[in-house]
Amino acid sequence: MRGIAFVDRNGAPAPAVLAKVVEAPRNVGLLLMPSGKARHVIRLLARLTIEPALLEEGLDIFEQCLVELE
Repeated sequence: MRGIAFVDRNGAPAPAVLAKVVEAPRNVGLLLMPSGKARHVIRLLARLTIEPALLEEGLDIFEQCLVELE
């Protein structure tokens, strides 16, 4: 498992940013799991037998959604 923490410029948890990050990919079929006490971490839980093409597709969707949030 891997995680990506979203924090503000001062290093404090940024759950409002995470809420936006989680919403966009859901609209195109990618489910992301928020985690952490402050709900500011996205958990990346790919199955061990995931096909490389499927993993790449999911990461591409995630990347595009992050770019659109800028």
